[in-house]
Amino acid sequence: NLWITAILEDSRGDLWVGFDGGVSHYDRRASVWHTYTKADGLVANYVTSLAEDKEGIIWVGLSDNIAWERGGLNWFDGQSWHSHTFEDLYGDNRSNQVTSLLVSSDGSLWVGTYGGIHHYKREGQQTISAVQEPETALSKGWDISPAPQISETGTRGGIRYPGDENWRTYTIQDGLPDDCVLDIAEGPPGTLWFATCNAGLLRFNLLGWKVFADTSRSGLLTDNLGAVLIGRDNSIWIAGMGGYAGRYRQGEWMQWPGPAEGRFWVPSLCEDRMTRLWLGMGSEYSGEGEGVRYYAAGRWHDAGLEGLGISSLYEDHQGVLWAGTFGEGLWYYDGHLWHPFAWPTELGDNRVLSILVDRDGRWWFGTDGGGLSLYDGTSWHTFTVHDGLGSNYILDLLQDSDGHIWAATGNPYIKVGGGVSRFDPSQMRWQTFTAADGLASKLVWVLFEDRDGTLWAGGAGGERGGLNRHTDQGWEPYPVPGLVKADVTAIAQDDEGALWVATEGEGVFRIQGETVEHFTVEDGLASDTVLSVLVDSDGVVWLGTKDGGLSRYHDGTWQTFTVADGLGSNCIASIVEDPYGTLWLAHSDVFSSCKGGVTRYDGKRWRVFNSANSGLPDDYVHTVALTPEGHILFGTDLWFTRYIPSTHPPQVRIDRIITLEDNKTYESPRSVLIPYNRDTIRIEFSARDLPTRAKDIAYRYKLEGWDPTWNTLENRLAQVKSDYVEYADLQPAHTYTFYIAAGNALLDYSLPVSFTLTVQDYPLWLKVWQAEWFRIALILLALVGAPLGAFGYRWWRMQGAFRYRDLEVVVEPGTEPGAYRVCFRSPRLKDGLDVETTLDLDLLEDALIQVERGHTNEPLLRYIGSSLYEALFPGAIPYNLRHWVGLGRRPVRLRMSFEEAPELAGLPWELMYGGERVGFLAQRADTALVRYAPPPEEIERPGVGRKLRILVVMAQPADERVPELGLAEEKKRLDAILGGMPDVELGYLFGFHAAQLVGETPLDRDLPDLLAERLGEGWDVLHFVGHAGPDLMPFMGEAEIVLWCEDRRGDYLALGPEELEVMLRGLASEGKVPKLVVLSACRTADVESRLVKVMLEAGVMAVVGMQWPVLDVAARAFAEGFYSTLPRHGQVDYAVSVARNRMAQEVGLSHRDWAAPVLVMQTAEGFIFERV
Repeated sequence: NLWITAILEDSRGDLWVGFDGGVSHYDRRASVWHTYTKADGLVANYVTSLAEDKEGIIWVGLSDNIAWERGGLNWFDGQSWHSHTFEDLYGDNRSNQVTSLLVSSDGSLWVGTYGGIHHYKREGQQTISAVQEPETALSKGWDISPAPQISETGTRGGIRYPGDENWRTYTIQDGLPDDCVLDIAEGPPGTLWFATCNAGLLRFNLLGWKVFADTSRSGLLTDNLGAVLIGRDNSIWIAGMGGYAGRYRQGEWMQWPGPAEGRFWVPSLCEDRMTRLWLGMGSEYSGEGEGVRYYAAGRWHDAGLEGLGISSLYEDHQGVLWAGTFGEGLWYYDGHLWHPFAWPTELGDNRVLSILVDRDGRWWFGTDGGGLSLYDGTSWHTFTVHDGLGSNYILDLLQDSDGHIWAATGNPYIKVGGGVSRFDPSQMRWQTFTAADGLASKLVWVLFEDRDGTLWAGGAGGERGGLNRHTDQGWEPYPVPGLVKADVTAIAQDDEGALWVATEGEGVFRIQGETVEHFTVEDGLASDTVLSVLVDSDGVVWLGTKDGGLSRYHDGTWQTFTVADGLGSNCIASIVEDPYGTLWLAHSDVFSSCKGGVTRYDGKRWRVFNSANSGLPDDYVHTVALTPEGHILFGTDLWFTRYIPSTHPPQVRIDRIITLEDNKTYESPRSVLIPYNRDTIRIEFSARDLPTRAKDIAYRYKLEGWDPTWNTLENRLAQVKSDYVEYADLQPAHTYTFYIAAGNALLDYSLPVSFTLTVQDYPLWLKVWQAEWFRIALILLALVGAPLGAFGYRWWRMQGAFRYRDLEVVVEPGTEPGAYRVCFRSPRLKDGLDVETTLDLDLLEDALIQVERGHTNEPLLRYIGSSLYEALFPGAIPYNLRHWVGLGRRPVRLRMSFEEAPELAGLPWELMYGGERVGFLAQRADTALVRYAPPPEEIERPGVGRKLRILVVMAQPADERVPELGLAEEKKRLDAILGGMPDVELGYLFGFHAAQLVGETPLDRDLPDLLAERLGEGWDVLHFVGHAGPDLMPFMGEAEIVLWCEDRRGDYLALGPEELEVMLRGLASEGKVPKLVVLSACRTADVESRLVKVMLEAGVMAVVGMQWPVLDVAARAFAEGFYSTLPRHGQVDYAVSVARNRMAQEVGLSHRDWAAPVLVMQTAEGFIFERV
């Protein structure tokens, strides 16, 4: 149904969708939809709300929104439906018109209706007792009389409530100012909020009922509220009719009038994982609406679906945003675009015989007598014979190399031909070619374009044959010896340029120039009637027959597959190959004389999908087509369906590695080092804690450096705990990477997990160790070296934290698209080392989006980090160099430069992960990660006086678009860290509004002017605390990254690269440029941004920026680690490393915050200052 009213994802990951005709349940395990209506036990068909309680019960709120004759509540226990209706207190059944449901934190159920609020508590749950709120605790709004006590027996005023003893109802008689409640939300600690139709926002807690906000007392723009939501920061969001929105935070309201003020458009609210607030609105009567918008960075953004009426918004556990609409079906948001999950259609006929996805992404559907229907992503248009088509029966579709759309037409039942039609987009009409234009066949079955751009048409046979060719002079018959009266049903071209022409009853012909080969059942073909031909990416020819199954031809050998091998049917109308090399087979023919659904073949395993076990609407499938997004379209006797790869594939894990020579086990490995003489291993893995049945799990695996391609493995024994693969005779001095992914019944595979396996070289040191002279020398060295080592270590620590061994890594474009050249330079490498590497950013895109959203865990960060590590240190580099980084006995400084490959500069290289033995490089105390920007000329390391002078600048523009910072807490934090250091002089500079927030006296001047003046005093370090991002008020063109400062009134004022360049140029002439800049603001870590480049060009030796916003606890840890280290040693790279470690200790390795700091240096060493 297209009139969506509610969306819910339950605890199993299943999707529930309410609409105006019932509720549908999508079972992800079986990939099947179940729909329930009044016939199944619902009290009404119009679903308004959905909820799941802690017991897994699904609750459904229902209403008859027009007549109010029926309504109430249903719940589903997994087996059957149960219902409940409430006492009709007003005589018009409004108490049963359910509008909203909420399962509160105590497990009880709250039900909003047009006639009051119902509350359900299970037996044994704690009672709620309401008391009068003290007068001193009153805030904005005014009190209503407190709610009566709720006893365990469910009585009200001493009278037992009819029905279930655990129900309790609140109405105007109990103190409610309005009986009409449209939405309910819960905020800490157990406080409930209610959006009412006419009385604003209500609050209920142990203190009773209270009108928290309305027009008369709180200045709300409307009392007609339709939605309420409690944000992750405990902000209260409300939305009203016509798109009005308001936010209550820290005692103040912010309000935005709606775009459709005055219209009865019900809003819906949702907060995603990035804390963006989404607002949708629409009319449940007319279906009108204004689409979706979201609030972020202090302003509203249009987010698409313009003109659609939005009924509901919901974010599932994977961060996918769903939108239900009034009349336009269900949509989902992939982070960039909206896609329809179900949408209205205007197909000319429900029976789809052919499908084409053109280069513009439009979908063309050839129907059985209804013409050709076009879907452009938003609307439908159907072409018929009145538009110039030769027939309304469309048997095949083709887009040629010039972009023209061709249609093969004709009535197949009575063999009345329509010829070939070509679309003229300028006239929106078709030109049709028939026998009068040279075609030998009026009834055309198939169209094909070869690699030379020649068009071919196969049709009904006759005296002139069934094969036609299009030349500059038009269409003409193409005679083939032996091919005369048989219908041509399919055409393909193999790797040698030969045409394969399939026929009805006469087998298949292979035509290459003047050479014609004829294959029939006598040669090994499954049947002489062939309906489809495909040449796959490996050059294998596949032929689908009408009644003999599937034939495979390669290197002169025939092989046949039938139902006995796993096909859904021996009748195959269409074959396609997806980008992963998987074959999809459609089972039927144009006459629907056979059926079998769809068969999928990945080279190892056959899998059949039909109407009984999947979402296929019908088992008569005529055609298959691929979309650019990787979706697959199927044309059936009942409309068409789209297959979208699952977002819930199984999650696989590597359980253990076993070296079979000594049976040694490595549990849950990430990196394994095995001896040279233990070269036979077993790798065990599993995917048991998944909704997919064990027998349906498949694995795809590859040992990089050993396997040339991916291998497929079925779960052979469902009763065992693990599946496994074995490898023998692994080569010493080699490093391999093993990848494994798990697939569900639909063969949708998870992201691969991996581990690295290194086989040691023959241990030369063992020979030396066994020599007698070496043992004597070792004893003498220990006696003499121990005191010298202790003295040297103390001297080393006095000179600085670490004397790093430098390794410069320069990344440049490679010789092939998508390839890069990594250049290693170091004093230890006399001639340097250049290697080729690849980095597929598309494979990392989804994972990087999760990091950007803040949805991280340690396996995800390891996956990204290992991909980046492998790209920078590919397997082609020598073993000793690869493991020199992170494994050497001397500390290593990685100076990374992406100047020649700027598209890689924005990646989080600080997440690099070198396996379990190496770990995250940025978390190693002996490894410093630096983004290196070499200066045009040598920069001298400045000396400092008796104290290191640090100037802290704080900015907080008084602008609703700018999120508020805890500046007062930040100042206390820096005072506590730096204030007591005798070697540090700490100074502050505040913007006008920032000064007010921290309790300082504001200065009536623009902050940039004050900053230029203070820097003239000669500060060593500039520490900026505030916001950075695109200019909120760009002059023209695309906004660039700027620091968000304040003017003399505290309003927003941008400090951009141009202004900063002028300021620093003046300071440079006086030698007053700070040598270190710390930007405690997100989006300041890009070395390629003009903001950072201007600082470096002016003489700033190092810049520390942040890739993402960080938690307060992480920010505190960074400041403590960084500033407790820098003044003692003057070594900024070591200080940043210490800070990252301190952040990881506070937030854990599963959180992205520890990788947020990025250090950009233009000095070869990290000693920015002489040691204080």
